[in-house]
Amino acid sequence: MNLEELIIKLSTENHITAYEIAQNTSVSANTVRNILKKSTVKTKQKNLIEILEYLENAIVGTQAKHELKEKYQSVAEPNLKYGIDFSSLKIDDKLNIINEKLDILLKKTAPL
Repeated sequence: MNLEELIIKLSTENHITAYEIAQNTSVSANTVRNILKKSTVKTKQKNLIEILEYLENAIVGTQAKHELKEKYQSVAEPNLKYGIDFSSLKIDDKLNIINEKLDILLKKTAPL
């Protein structure tokens, strides 16, 4: 996966618009739109990296490793049913499931 594809994937999955990216980076809205629409126009590497850095901060947040900014959070149920399609969940729900599974695994492998 190249940088453009990663930007498209992250922005689509997390409902982050070209306008929002442009407002929070030095990259123009037209450039971001071209990337998201898979235009054949070449984009500078530094712009792609700046967009990816913004997306990382917007999705993950800056206070803790697994904390998400409030506007990207959904209400995650603690006992979320695992029969649903994992890829369709919001990122905070995915992290909750992963953390629950990790806790269970660590409890099983912890020495007595």
